[in-house]
Amino acid sequence: MKSLHLIRIGLLAFYLLGFIVNSFVNIPFLLEIRAVAALIFFGCSFRLLKPLNAKICFTLICIGLYLLTLRENGFGFWARAVVENAGIISLILMVPLLGLILRYAPYEEVIGNLATRYIRSEFGYYTTILLVVNLFSTLMSMAAVPFCYQLIRANATKYNKTILAKALSRGFCANMLWCPNFVTVAVVLQYLNLSWNELAPTGFFFSLVALALALVIEKISLTRSDENEVRDEAPQPVETEMPPGELKYLYWLGLQILVVLLLVSFLSYSLGKNVFVTVPLVSLLFPLILALLLRKLPMFWTGFEKYLTTTLPGMANEFMLFSAVGFFGFALAGTTLAKSAIDNLLAYFSAYQSIIPLLIIWTVAGLSMIGIHPIITIPSLAICLANTTLGMSNIQLAIPLMTGYIIYLILSPVSSMSMLIAGLLGRSVFDVSVRINLTYSVALSISTVVILKLLA
Repeated sequence: MKSLHLIRIGLLAFYLLGFIVNSFVNIPFLLEIRAVAALIFFGCSFRLLKPLNAKICFTLICIGLYLLTLRENGFGFWARAVVENAGIISLILMVPLLGLILRYAPYEEVIGNLATRYIRSEFGYYTTILLVVNLFSTLMSMAAVPFCYQLIRANATKYNKTILAKALSRGFCANMLWCPNFVTVAVVLQYLNLSWNELAPTGFFFSLVALALALVIEKISLTRSDENEVRDEAPQPVETEMPPGELKYLYWLGLQILVVLLLVSFLSYSLGKNVFVTVPLVSLLFPLILALLLRKLPMFWTGFEKYLTTTLPGMANEFMLFSAVGFFGFALAGTTLAKSAIDNLLAYFSAYQSIIPLLIIWTVAGLSMIGIHPIITIPSLAICLANTTLGMSNIQLAIPLMTGYIIYLILSPVSSMSMLIAGLLGRSVFDVSVRINLTYSVALSISTVVILKLLA
């Protein structure tokens, strides 16, 4: 069993390293060897898939196999299909390395002290969590949710858990509109043929809109209701100024996040590579260089060893799921089925030209409610709608596609976000999804459509 675990680690490490090397140097047969490594990994690990993911993968692979048999044959052609989503996979699997920089300073203690010292109301509690999870998710993606929950756990007993669930889900999801280490951004960049530098400004603006909307809606909700009152026995926060030493850590963390984003943008521009190459590079090299500068190299190696032995093989589900999606997308592109889908979608959307973004949002979100995951819907819609005559640019298409994914995450009881928060708070998945986020989801979709219309 241990040897099989090491084989899985070796296969994933080779796949990731091979993708980065192939992005700079065209080595003969390296793509084909990576495809073989991926297939061996599937053989070793398919039983590790969660039941729903296993059904999705099996269905997509079977459909993909059928479609590919109708097209060109040859080992190189099939190998390209197997590694079609190598960029997205490399980004998702290597981004957790950015979290290593959180080992270099006592950020957990500082944020915990901040919460204890300054939170004085339900809205202050909500706002603090919203912004903290939004900040940390730029480095940690979804791992930021349980991480931030641990930071404010001491304060969590003093407030209604509904506030906490709202803040965690909405704060995290706002970054899904622009941050380069999020799967939503990776998928739309891949299938709409966009660069991150093109998408980031517009996506960041809509992210700010999502955060502002989250604050406004919760402020109205708390004003109208007295059910979230702080308990009488709750201790009052200490009203002292934050020590300069602690404040320094917050500034330092913010600077590091800014440097990471600037590095991604600079490398994408200077090297002429997309975020599927630059984000994995920055995720690996930035924590290492920072550790060298701060003389924290032992902390880096400890964290890197944990990543290799635990975190990386623990993402086998993500590897196989996105490999299957890429295989299906590669098979679908250029087929008569795709052309027929394009014609039907264009006819459908053209009949409702003024609300196309709203239709896209709720097509993605609505299909997810009946079991069709957005990572299937978004590539399919992107392939069909990119560069069509709908009167929308690819950036204007990207925003509603990503917004639909956000609504799925916060509204669907079976989304990974809902299940994660339900587990943390000991609530049902319905209590932390549709019951608390329906109003926000509707408001977010309408706001997105209105703003896109104004910016058109």
